[in-house]
Amino acid sequence: MSAYDPVMVDDITRKQRELAALAERFERLNSFNAELGRATKRKPFQIASALVWDAVRSMRRMFIIDLAEWVGSLHAEDGKWLRRTFQGAVLGRLRSSKKLAAKLAAESKIIGAREHEVFYRKHHATTILEQRSAALGRLFGKEAAARGAATPADVGRLAKRLERWSTALHELRNVHAHAYGLRVGSVRQIGLTHLAKRIAYCGRLLNDFRLLLSHSHYGVPPLGPSAGDENCRDLVDLLVVGTIQFAVEEWEKGSDAQYLWQKRDEHYARMHGRRRKKKSDSFNIAR
Repeated sequence: MSAYDPVMVDDITRKQRELAALAERFERLNSFNAELGRATKRKPFQIASALVWDAVRSMRRMFIIDLAEWVGSLHAEDGKWLRRTFQGAVLGRLRSSKKLAAKLAAESKIIGAREHEVFYRKHHATTILEQRSAALGRLFGKEAAARGAATPADVGRLAKRLERWSTALHELRNVHAHAYGLRVGSVRQIGLTHLAKRIAYCGRLLNDFRLLLSHSHYGVPPLGPSAGDENCRDLVDLLVVGTIQFAVEEWEKGSDAQYLWQKRDEHYARMHGRRRKKKSDSFNIAR
């Protein structure tokens, strides 16, 4: 039985593109989160623009909802994508063996001297076997990797694991669902690290399926914040300092800096340098 299934690869690709769209949204939110952390040094801050703060928190809540729904589409009762898709002949392709690895290595193109081809193909077959066994282990556990094949029970356990994940994401959404009641903000309330881990895990899960079905890979967009995002700097200024006109007037006070961004950084440094009665007091409350 051939490991390659073009119909299933197209289906996996569609899911990967959906996840990539979520990852791009996450990167934009993460860029704002990183700039807010850099400007406030992760201290509590007084919210100067409730509109911006509520918008950012709403973006985060909607992202959690959409990510939970996407994970749910893999296992949910109305979709059951995993159980419906990976059965019969398709499930039989999720396997790993020396014979299959040798076959895939024999079909690969080797660029090099012919006298070295036997060595290269043998090494390539070993690498393929290791990759496929590792993918089976990540998806279905050590027993499936040792067995060299997946069973319907393995697929069911994976669906249950994803179900617990999406439940946890919905609970996380519910904790942060209320838009009011937080007069003093903190960058820690946005907390995106655990979400990045979930996206990375989902990306690896789909890539493992893709590897087993076609011996190919699909890249997930980077999840880290972009460097020097001017839009994020402007939003942080609106949130922490106030209107742009007020901000510029404040930055001009006592500053001999040549450029506006230098005056901005000096202003934030002065705010951080002020004494606060308690560490829990906002660093920007006295302007």
